[in-house]
Amino acid sequence: MKLRNKFIVSFMAVVLVMVSLLSLYVNNVLSERVQEEKAADYSAFVQQLATSLRLVTQETENALFNQYNNNEKSLASLLLKEEQSFASVSGIQACLNHIPLNVSSITSVWAVDLNGNDYFASVGLEDHKDDLSSLLKYNLNEDFTLWWTDERGEIFLKKDIYEPFPLKYAGIIIAHIDRHQLLSSLSLGGHTESMLALFTGKKEPLILTGGMTQELLDQALTIEPLSYMPVNREIALEDGNYYMTMYPAANRSWYALELVPMETMMALPIELSRVVAIASAGIILVALIISFLITHSLSRGTRQLLASMEEISRGNFETSIPVVGRDEIGDLAAGVRWMQGELKDVTAKMIEHATQKQEAEYEMLELKYRSLQSQISPHFICNILSSMNALAVMKRTQEISTLSIKASRYLRANLNGADRKRTSLDSEINFVEEYVDLYYEIYQNPCRFTADVADDAGECLVPNMILQPLVENALIHGYPLDDPDQTHEIALSAQIEGNELVILLSDNGQGMSQELIERISRADADIEQSRQLKGFGLRGVLQRLHLLYGENHTFSINSKPGVMTIITIRIPCQYEGG
Repeated sequence: MKLRNKFIVSFMAVVLVMVSLLSLYVNNVLSERVQEEKAADYSAFVQQLATSLRLVTQETENALFNQYNNNEKSLASLLLKEEQSFASVSGIQACLNHIPLNVSSITSVWAVDLNGNDYFASVGLEDHKDDLSSLLKYNLNEDFTLWWTDERGEIFLKKDIYEPFPLKYAGIIIAHIDRHQLLSSLSLGGHTESMLALFTGKKEPLILTGGMTQELLDQALTIEPLSYMPVNREIALEDGNYYMTMYPAANRSWYALELVPMETMMALPIELSRVVAIASAGIILVALIISFLITHSLSRGTRQLLASMEEISRGNFETSIPVVGRDEIGDLAAGVRWMQGELKDVTAKMIEHATQKQEAEYEMLELKYRSLQSQISPHFICNILSSMNALAVMKRTQEISTLSIKASRYLRANLNGADRKRTSLDSEINFVEEYVDLYYEIYQNPCRFTADVADDAGECLVPNMILQPLVENALIHGYPLDDPDQTHEIALSAQIEGNELVILLSDNGQGMSQELIERISRADADIEQSRQLKGFGLRGVLQRLHLLYGENHTFSINSKPGVMTIITIRIPCQYEGG
């Protein structure tokens, strides 16, 4: 890893660790602390609310009881009269009218005697008469005191009326409670943070605020049934997760229940988590920018020096080294400049020495080729002369003439190309065709040479006499064929691929063994190996390709014994004058 990347990774690792610790603190430590504090606040609030509800309802019940008994003629005695006269009815009405005037939480009162007669202290309850009558049919004698809420949210209090001496049941009295007054007494006038339910021990709701519904209350009480123990825990309802706090009053006649959505309860940690996430993204971005600027400043000289060193390693010793300074990078740059000069001098000497050596080796190879061309293969010339002598004995003058013309043309072409290092591919192919034609005239072995050369490949330059040794090897070492009547086919194809001339030479002769192919492959790069090859043909071809093109050439052999041999040559594509 580069120094710049190491610095950035280290710097970012420190930033990420700090951000992770901050996120861990907010999401765990702070969240738990906030939840504990909120739970304690909810618990204290609901406990106080349950106590206040018991006190307020008890105070209202006592005030109602005192009011309808605080008369010379109590409401009970008036209701128990066998016959209701105008005077008694007026007395009942006066008692009922007196109650709302002295109890601020009561807005109107309705009394019902044992005969079912109704008496109102106000017209406020007449709108509820049908609902109340339906309710009283079931609850008239069940409870001495009953609180309930109708469908419109109106609050009512029902108490049984008794004549104290002697104790005798006289009827019931129903008071309509001022909802706002009751909420104010419980300090719930502006409470909207959570959902509250105030209900009786029989699960009859009195007040539902903050979005609390009967359905939510039933779900919560299904999960946590009523008991004398307070409840403080998280619960899962159908529409989400809530924190539930429930406390019973002292006598368990009243219960206060609060549901707070967990999102509301944990609003501060959640918001802080969002702030931390946004801040973390900003911190990481700023950290990246700062680290980039710092590393760019620190590594600029190093990058310039590295680029110069890479140019020097490619052999460009004239490249400039712009890094200057009195720090360690400047000292290193000065050392590189000194090394650059030394490498330039040493390389120049090595190139000069290598050039002289290569030229000497090439001249030696050229001498060998000139020697070869001057000798042409003594056996081949002797066979030409022997063939001409045999034809003369048989007085076949026409064939002697044809053979002599072909032999002279071939020898002249051979001698004319002795001083040239390269020739065109078309000229080399013509030379090979003359050689094959002459070979057939001498040995009478059935053979055929074909060439398929692309239009743009014929003028490419190839080493002089590079193909003739390969064709000669194919004719000599590839014969005889398994089938005596089979023609020895030698095919050549050439085309341009990119910047390379690709030559394929194939024949259907005896082929080569894999061991011989491996020896030839090693000889391409090892002069000592090439000396172990029999004959001069392949060895000369390999050496000439290596000396002329260095590593910019390819010579490969693919052979199946008894089937075929394919030789592939790839050399740079060059033209005359190029």
